[in-house]
Amino acid sequence: MRHRSILFLAVAAITSLVLAGGPPSFSFQAPSGRSGTSPSGSVLLVHAYSCHAPTDATVRASAEGVVNGKRRTIPLEMKPTGSTGVYSLARQWPAEGSWVLVFSIDRGGQTTALVKLDGKGMPSFTGSGEELAASSLRTISGYAKERDIASVLVAPTGG
Repeated sequence: MRHRSILFLAVAAITSLVLAGGPPSFSFQAPSGRSGTSPSGSVLLVHAYSCHAPTDATVRASAEGVVNGKRRTIPLEMKPTGSTGVYSLARQWPAEGSWVLVFSIDRGGQTTALVKLDGKGMPSFTGSGEELAASSLRTISGYAKERDIASVLVAPTGG
């Protein structure tokens, strides 16, 4: 009987943590609150969240593209900004080709964000120039599969 009580309490505690926290997530914005490249060379600010709060969880990032009919993958280096869960991303992929940026986080669950780049290989921002255009963003529960990335690469660019 005692073992059942302990098991019940353990399951209840884990369930409440999962339900209260929610999956990890991302948000994106233009550097310095405007579209284009910032003086530091940043083209995108990446905000990582876990349980609806900024997180220091590791974010994996890559640029996935097709250049001259050949598939390419470029691991990306993001620089911490000094604020928890906020990273600055400079351009590390060529202008030619079609590109999507892939961001993955694993903290209480896995989430992947796919950011479709425009014809110049840059992120598309809203009319105000601060937030990433919703039409260029796809979020996936778990890790992106090749077919997920391919579907974004061939999708029309928003913005």
